[in-house]
Amino acid sequence: MTVAPLIAMKSTAVKSFEAVSKELDRRAHTYVNDVKPEHRHVSIRCREEDVEPVPLDTAVERRMGELNTKRKVRDDQVRAMGFIVSSNDFLPEPTAIEFLKRSVDWMAERYGRENLLAAEIHLDEGTPHAHIWIAPVIHDDGTGYDRLCAKELFSPDKRRRNAEGEWEVTARGTMSKLQEDFWEQVSSRWGVRASSKLEPARRGLQEP
Repeated sequence: MTVAPLIAMKSTAVKSFEAVSKELDRRAHTYVNDVKPEHRHVSIRCREEDVEPVPLDTAVERRMGELNTKRKVRDDQVRAMGFIVSSNDFLPEPTAIEFLKRSVDWMAERYGRENLLAAEIHLDEGTPHAHIWIAPVIHDDGTGYDRLCAKELFSPDKRRRNAEGEWEVTARGTMSKLQEDFWEQVSSRWGVRASSKLEPARRGLQEP
């Protein structure tokens, strides 16, 4: 059975959400990757009250305006995290779309529907895949305040080389848990076996 790729996290060093948004929903005239214009993409409406899908840059601005933060959001704080989920070529297109829509819903359930900023399914770059953007927000029920915390929500494993020269995980990050949960709760239900990259983490080792 074909192996499902793990969730890929995009760089958070975004110079312009407007530029990313235009490439995401295909308003841009030039693209980072080769795009087949005769194919299509599927824009997902992230909130029920929206008449149509809201562009990423607009969604980021809207979500930031909704937050009840104790302090003003700094200019250098991460406002959105981007992820890519690929379907693999073995799924027929209707099934791939179903799988990717479920992936979007799963991310929304995990991090809060209100924090799902934008989601697009691209069918025009070879393998069908979904771009999912999440606002890294945690709400404190005790204080009633919201806070942006990308490093806490999406942290990598901490690792070091042991005496044998192998990489050893000293503290598991939240990204490893995200990958495992995604496979167990989503990918495996489509008959996809786990990527070999999950196995070292389960043994307490992380490949460099």
